[in-house]
Amino acid sequence: MKQLHELYKHLVATQKEYTLIITNNPQDAMDYETSIIHRNKDYYAKSFINELSAIKWAMKSCVKVLVVEDILQTTNATRFLNAYHNNVIDKPKIILIGDPLNDKTKDYKTTKNLPKNISSSIVAKTVQELLNTKNRS
Repeated sequence: MKQLHELYKHLVATQKEYTLIITNNPQDAMDYETSIIHRNKDYYAKSFINELSAIKWAMKSCVKVLVVEDILQTTNATRFLNAYHNNVIDKPKIILIGDPLNDKTKDYKTTKNLPKNISSSIVAKTVQELLNTKNRS
């Protein structure tokens, strides 16, 4: 019974649909995460500033929305999304914060592009719109 209970907890955890946030600034990452969770208590969000940690975490989780800045700690959004695409099965909706991506991004498309220095409440509202669009389909 104990093993079944642990399996159940694991399955419930893996079925959560997350918003993954990857930014250059730790304060922005936390602000976006907090705003998304406060907008709707049923949403799950996880933020990172380390690109490798974000990809490793995404490999074990169900990511429905990916919020990414155009310039990250050690790379840019194009390179990060290429690495993400090569390592993670999920194909999330992508919110890009900053300058639009170049044409080397054939494997994924940006769902929404937001300007730099956008408020965390606007990011949370955009995430909610994308998740609600998914729920209506």
